[in-house]
Amino acid sequence: MPNNTCQLPPCPPSWDAGTFGSCSASCGGGERVRPVRCVRILGADVVKVSNSECPTDTAPHTVDKCNLQHCPARWRASEPGECSAVCGPGEAKRDVSCVRPEDGQDVEVDQRLCSSQIKPTDAVPCVVDVCPIGWQSKGEVE
Repeated sequence: MPNNTCQLPPCPPSWDAGTFGSCSASCGGGERVRPVRCVRILGADVVKVSNSECPTDTAPHTVDKCNLQHCPARWRASEPGECSAVCGPGEAKRDVSCVRPEDGQDVEVDQRLCSSQIKPTDAVPCVVDVCPIGWQSKGEVE
């Protein structure tokens, strides 16, 4: 009796996509990445072959956008400016704005989005050395 072993042609290479990793941002838009490789199935084995052997038009994407919801807004205070006093106690002004991160940058948004948080003051106390005898904190001689 002749040996009739069925020989099927090998399967063509195909894309094998792994699992997406974690998102690079918790809010405001991030990316997650997964491995994608071209493989050929040989019996029970999966063998990686050159990506050029798989059709590029059917390649799964390796990067996915994630966590696109806006990040919560928060108050941001600038560094204080110059002290109002020449010597002794005074006040330094600073800018206070409501911001939220978008694409890795803080963007100024409507102050109502920060209304649930306590707004920092736009002036902070400061001291410029100790006044010489006979000076008041406004810099005038008595």
